[in-house]
Amino acid sequence: MIKTMSLARANVFPSAKPARRSPTKLKKLSLRQVNGLIIVSIILLGLSYLFQINSLVAKGYQIKELQTEVKALQASGRDLELKSIQLQSIDSVRQKVSALNMVEAGSGEFVSIKPTAVALR
Repeated sequence: MIKTMSLARANVFPSAKPARRSPTKLKKLSLRQVNGLIIVSIILLGLSYLFQINSLVAKGYQIKELQTEVKALQASGRDLELKSIQLQSIDSVRQKVSALNMVEAGSGEFVSIKPTAVALR
């Protein structure tokens, strides 16, 4: 095929015509159209900038709210830990025992069971 085309260009085959390329038509834009495109692109870029800034501010606000919530939960956790330590103290347990009219257990007796023989089959 390559040889055929080169021979066709060399006019070896007079009936073969060289392939013509269709001329590319460049559409000329008027100044008004160029200005319109620039204005539309500026408006679109401005709107996208506004949406991004709005999103960023909203995320910042959410972060601040979550940080205050974390601080409140940390303070609550510290308070609960302190209350747990106070309730587990010996004085607190003694007060609860006396309030419930409990008595101290004496010494316990343990029963020891001697192992018995078990027959194996």
